[in-house]
Amino acid sequence: MHTRPILWAVALLAACGGGDPNGPGKNGTDPSSPDTGTTTIPQTTPSGCVGCTDVAPSPRLARLTHIQWENTVQDLLRLDEPTGLSDTFIGDGLSEGFANNAEALEVSSELWQDYQRAAEALALRVVTEGDVYEGVVPQDPRTGDGLVAFDVRIEGEDPSATATTGAVSGSDYNLWSNGTLTVDFDVPTDAPTAVRVAVWAQQAGPDLASATLTVDGIDQLTADVVSSSSGSPDILEVVLDLSAGFHTVQVRFNNDYYDADTGADRNLRVDYFEIEGESRTLGESTAGDAERDAWIADIGGRAFRRPLTAEEQAAYEEVFDLGPELVGSGDDFADGVRITLEALLQAPFFLYRVEESAEEVGPRIPLSSFELASKLSYALWNTMPDDELFDRAADDSLADPDVLAAQAERLIDHPRAIGAIDEFHDHLLHIDNYENIYKDPTRFPQWDPAMNDWMITEAELFTRQMVLERHGVHTMYTAPWTYLNDGLAPVYGVDAPGSEDFVKVDLDPTERAGLLTLSGFLAVHADPHEPGSIHRGVFVDLELLCIDMPSPPDDVTPLPPVDTDTTNRDRVEAHTGDGTCGAGCHSVLINPVGFAFEGYDAMGQHRTDDNGFPVDESGTFAFDEGEASWNDAIGFASIMADSDQAHRCYVQSWLEYLQGRRVHEADGGLVAFLGERSRVDDRPIRDLIIDVVTSDGFRHRKDEEGN
Repeated sequence: MHTRPILWAVALLAACGGGDPNGPGKNGTDPSSPDTGTTTIPQTTPSGCVGCTDVAPSPRLARLTHIQWENTVQDLLRLDEPTGLSDTFIGDGLSEGFANNAEALEVSSELWQDYQRAAEALALRVVTEGDVYEGVVPQDPRTGDGLVAFDVRIEGEDPSATATTGAVSGSDYNLWSNGTLTVDFDVPTDAPTAVRVAVWAQQAGPDLASATLTVDGIDQLTADVVSSSSGSPDILEVVLDLSAGFHTVQVRFNNDYYDADTGADRNLRVDYFEIEGESRTLGESTAGDAERDAWIADIGGRAFRRPLTAEEQAAYEEVFDLGPELVGSGDDFADGVRITLEALLQAPFFLYRVEESAEEVGPRIPLSSFELASKLSYALWNTMPDDELFDRAADDSLADPDVLAAQAERLIDHPRAIGAIDEFHDHLLHIDNYENIYKDPTRFPQWDPAMNDWMITEAELFTRQMVLERHGVHTMYTAPWTYLNDGLAPVYGVDAPGSEDFVKVDLDPTERAGLLTLSGFLAVHADPHEPGSIHRGVFVDLELLCIDMPSPPDDVTPLPPVDTDTTNRDRVEAHTGDGTCGAGCHSVLINPVGFAFEGYDAMGQHRTDDNGFPVDESGTFAFDEGEASWNDAIGFASIMADSDQAHRCYVQSWLEYLQGRRVHEADGGLVAFLGERSRVDDRPIRDLIIDVVTSDGFRHRKDEEGN
């Protein structure tokens, strides 16, 4: 790790001190600081809704997910494509709810180091790539271009040098046995760079001392050390094309010698390390304090998703002015930009979405317009607000529910919303697990491993279009069509559409009906040979009906081997049905739902017989609204499409995702109302999403303690 601890202390003080919610001013901020836009927000209680004004407690700090971090740095720095740096971050642990559940997102010591490395890499990129610098720092237009020399020396006795043996001896470092001395250099730009080490030796024995120069773990040069005087050391030097950033330089002593009888002792003495080269400049700068202040206000406001306070502005100006001392590239303004970006990208107000508002209006706290802008943007785009949303926050018009609704519509109708729509359904439907589908090629010779990716694409296109084409939950469960390519069409027994790309294909409505008859759902909830009736039932119960089922016992016995003299349903029923130890959960909650899909084999193909016996898909289930029966999967899908419970569950899942937290009892009124609106009015899913993000519960907060 290469960090600047003094700088980070200043940056963290600025970040944490500038927005204290317990301070004296509006929303707890200093009255002299910029207004963050908190106003009294009117209620938007839907007509006839009981409990829709209730506000659930929620965390005030929501750490950005890795996807949100990646999108945010791309937008903040106006990059053409993602950096990919988040791919190197340590993964988040498994938790209940969606991946953006703020209650589960933490910053471990490992992730903090990942953030530091990424901040340094991004800041370096900005000041070494002219087109990127121009987009990030428009306040400092550059003219011309050229080269500037750099020459950095680190003495052998410098405390930053690390050794495996030896000790400092006067103005040198004495490697008194075989071992290494290592330093790190910060190369300012991609450039041919001379790397050298000055050494001399206390000679002893028949051979000269031998030393190896290593750069970034690769041996570059091994040579005998002739010099035996510190006044005229030997120079081991190589010239390498080094990229901008930190590089490790090391010298290794190879052939220690010591004669105990005579006391003859061969040692390698290290005088200094040095790098030298020419870096390409950004051009000449005429920027001064005014441009510095304007840039900090702009980039800081965008990084924190709200205007900087006066204290934060002053603190980051101080950080900026440390640039020439800490970087020393010769380009003072670019050095200030570099370390300021490093600090901003590690500040809590960048890494977290923070709700500072503290002024109560009745029993709840309205969010400021800037907080609403961020919450809305991260809910629908997984990134920071765009310029238009910032403008609406700045003029405080987001306090108007109609303006907020208009912005929500704009965001959800934009292609950037596809990422959030897909992420929601990927998690809800466990679509990522499709990568692990495997079928026995002996049982299913038509199985192709490429079908895994095709099933993912099909599921994402189907659910995505449900939202974008303004379909409702009813259509999601009953649509007799899907998206197929030539490779996946045989699973459905339809003619290939004549394309490697996916196109909309009509299906037999007596065999297929919406989400629950898609190939991926059926194939992932099955083993390599047989349908997974239990897994299919459990999934529907947990994810699509929101049934709070108890955990299975620790001593669950596996299903018996496949018996070709009976059906899969009979095999499962005999092991878990009435009269068995699984009679409780299985016979009442799991098996009836799972058996609804007996008409589909382990690969998701429709079938009418199983081992020569007619399949039985019929069943009865006690939904919240009452008991219902069906004859096949099409009938079950129709019941789901008309079920209050299924509509409420889907709405509840969207609420959890958009709010970034688990559902709370205070959400019950809104969930019930929108579930009914979805079922009775066939309200488009897109509009249900807008209903959630314009609700009182989204636009206000309560403390986690309920205050």
